[in-house]
Amino acid sequence: MGILVFSSQIMGRQSLAANGLFLAGFVMLFISPILISDIGFQLSFASTLGILSIKPLPTTIAAQIATLPILLANFGTYSIYSILVNGLVLWTVPILMMVGGAGAIAGLILEPAGQLLIYLCYPLLLYFETIVNFFGKMGGIITIQTLSWQFIIGYYCLLGSGLIIFRKTHSAGSG
Repeated sequence: MGILVFSSQIMGRQSLAANGLFLAGFVMLFISPILISDIGFQLSFASTLGILSIKPLPTTIAAQIATLPILLANFGTYSIYSILVNGLVLWTVPILMMVGGAGAIAGLILEPAGQLLIYLCYPLLLYFETIVNFFGKMGGIITIQTLSWQFIIGYYCLLGSGLIIFRKTHSAGSG
């Protein structure tokens, strides 16, 4: 889902990304309908749709807004510092993925070369862990015992309505 979205954004075809997301979701559910109850599928779909739809917010905030009810319903907790923590550590993820991937490939060819590349990830991983642990010790956790399906549907209806109103007023003001 992410590959479709980011490829479409690079090509400047936002509508292609949304269509691709819904097509990917449809095909995945057609092949395995049980995925509809899979939290990973729900979070991936909702966060990708949030990134596509909730503009001009930063990617991490859009994804968190789109997934908030799913997170609360399934895990019952949410950190009030999560957006700040994501902002502090998110820049490390692409670097860690690239260096880690290169290390894995190099390790297949020459194991010491792969290990050397993987060791280059250590400072960023240490930074990542330190930030997460620091804010984890601060508390700031919202706990919800149960979240009704009516609340979840209402949340997404309000979010969708807000996005429609924002787009209409934004396009009317610029056109």
